[in-house]
Amino acid sequence: MTFQNENESKNVLDCWILMRLSWLIDFSEKTLRLYNAKDVALEIEKFVSDISTWFIRRSRDRVWVNSEDVEDKKSFYNTLNTVLVNLSIIMSPFTPFISEIIYTHLTKEESVHLTSWPLTKYLPKVNTELFSDMDLVRGIVEVGQRVRKEIKIKVRQPLSSITILLPKMNDFKLKQFYSGYERLLKDELNVKKVIFTHSTGEKIDVRYDTVLTKELVIEGKLREFIRDIQSKRKELGIKPYEEISLVIPKTFLIYKDYLKKKVLARKIEIGLDLQVSL
Repeated sequence: MTFQNENESKNVLDCWILMRLSWLIDFSEKTLRLYNAKDVALEIEKFVSDISTWFIRRSRDRVWVNSEDVEDKKSFYNTLNTVLVNLSIIMSPFTPFISEIIYTHLTKEESVHLTSWPLTKYLPKVNTELFSDMDLVRGIVEVGQRVRKEIKIKVRQPLSSITILLPKMNDFKLKQFYSGYERLLKDELNVKKVIFTHSTGEKIDVRYDTVLTKELVIEGKLREFIRDIQSKRKELGIKPYEEISLVIPKTFLIYKDYLKKKVLARKIEIGLDLQVSL
């Protein structure tokens, strides 16, 4: 099978997961030829985790119903389709039934067991430096989230900045993706500014600016409020693309236009407590 890339995505997440796929295709073929199914199964498990806990989770804002960047949304769906179709082929010797369901639903072809092994020539060439950079991003995120817990400030509360202290041997190798790495860190750690510096230590460390301005406090409350709205939508079984009517406390009235766009509200009224309805 394969697909991708008629219009190659410049999004760092798309490039990363497609290179991971390309690496997995080659690794699986070589390793299966040596009758080593165990190592292939372990790598498939890691790859599925990467898709779910990083690629899809960090791409949610790209594909939300009110996302405005149509081309980026299209790139995400093209990338995910390429990944799932080819992954179903790689998985087919291990999980024949679920692989068949995924493959036939996405391709409308007869069977995953009648298709050829994926080729990597249409995928981005593997660059291990991107793998190293993304591992560094995820390592920083892990430390940043741990420090958030230690200082008892929820991730939903925006902070003005984070200073990231990197060991001298740790640095990003692919400068063309630097802005993409920075955006991932800002979104994941909920900060307005990322500052990099080097330290003499051997481990990554981070320091947050914990001064909460009035604007940051209000933004934090608004994020909590939006989360409450989305939770009520889920409780009521309202689909993400369905517009809703809201009753909101007067405190959030100044954000009326923002809320309409963010949660797909067609009508907003003022009341004592939050109410959500179709």
